[in-house]
Amino acid sequence: WWDKSASEAGCTVGFGIDSIAGAATGRMDVCRLAERALAWDAGVVRYAIDAAPGALVLKASGLPYHKSGASEAQELGVMLAAAIACLRACEMQQITPQDAASRVELELAADAELFLTIAKLRAARLLWARLGEECGFASPARLGVQTSARIMCVSDPQTNMVRTSIAALGAGIGGADALTILPFTHAIGRPDAYARRIARNTAHILSDEARIGEVADAAAGSWAIESFTHALCEAAWNVFTQIESEGGIVQSLLSGSLQGRIATSRAGLVADIAEGRRVLVGATDYKPESVPAVTVEPWSTPPQIDGSVPTLRPIRLEGGS
Repeated sequence: WWDKSASEAGCTVGFGIDSIAGAATGRMDVCRLAERALAWDAGVVRYAIDAAPGALVLKASGLPYHKSGASEAQELGVMLAAAIACLRACEMQQITPQDAASRVELELAADAELFLTIAKLRAARLLWARLGEECGFASPARLGVQTSARIMCVSDPQTNMVRTSIAALGAGIGGADALTILPFTHAIGRPDAYARRIARNTAHILSDEARIGEVADAAAGSWAIESFTHALCEAAWNVFTQIESEGGIVQSLLSGSLQGRIATSRAGLVADIAEGRRVLVGATDYKPESVPAVTVEPWSTPPQIDGSVPTLRPIRLEGGS
């Protein structure tokens, strides 16, 4: 099932196993996560060490929390908490921290706030390095990024192309290893061929024409971004240590403490939109008099929510809910 020529050709394959995100969004029972799922995940890592060299097996994602209204510091801190939970599960399977860390992919969202996105991604690498110092591994961060879903609007979907382009630019400058750009009709329904082509070509233009991937750290030396990066690191580490003090991310989810703090951040975002402190062009401000019709197929029905603990649900800033 594994073609070793993929690794030899320089390709990186990721399985994206993220049981913690599944539990946080209600797609998995959190009790099952605590009892069995993480152990199963670690077992896949042990098998992949020999069977799939170079493959990234587990994912520690901040994306579901960002989608639900988490702040940037919360997104980073929860990502670290998820990563350490994966490493502990691997340790129970006698997998060394170095071997385990080399099989973990980190995932974050790229927002239309350009400098914030750059700083967040730079902070993620610094935080991962600090975690490595604490846990005894030196594996570099593998950082996957997806453009934010919560910034997409329905009322004027064409403006989503501008927001996703800015987000993608920030991801590239911030050092993303992999980038997913959501099609501009994502908030309406399943994207058609045109929307997918625009998303795909945005990445091609940034890579082949703007060449943003040819500079290792384009923001290095900028006092503002450096300060922003280190401030995010400090705030995110505090979020991480708070989760750890509650017994780790699984226990924090079981108690509902993490969901409660994210709900507070979500309420702040809603208030910012309602009171005009945050603007979405084409949605909250500068609304067009007419918008070309966009016809797409609806998304399929989402899976049933488990409901055993409070679950995270996505927010869309345009609607403020």
